[in-house]
Amino acid sequence: MVSASDGREAYRILAQDDDFLICIFAGVMPYLGGSELLGYMHTEKRFKRIPKIMMLAVEHSAIPAGNLAAGATAYLQKPISPMHMRAILHMLVNRSREHKGSAAFSVVGSMDIRPEPSL
Repeated sequence: MVSASDGREAYRILAQDDDFLICIFAGVMPYLGGSELLGYMHTEKRFKRIPKIMMLAVEHSAIPAGNLAAGATAYLQKPISPMHMRAILHMLVNRSREHKGSAAFSVVGSMDIRPEPSL
């Protein structure tokens, strides 16, 4: 797992290494936002096979249509339940492994994962 503190750092990491099963990043990040990062990844053939998940806060929950065209695989609205995150990761990592055979994935930006409520 590799993490970045902002979009610019994520961009540098991706420029140096494309050996990821999945990329998860926030829609709003300092210096370089999620939409811009998606756009960069869309222009590089080596990133087309990597599933991309964008996390959006409630106040930024409108999904720009360009993000879907740029290859966003899934959107998750914060706060994200651990059960939902596990299900999405399981599905996309398995799909990515079928195509790649690697075990690494990237988490870029902050993750606001809250515990499931007790019944």
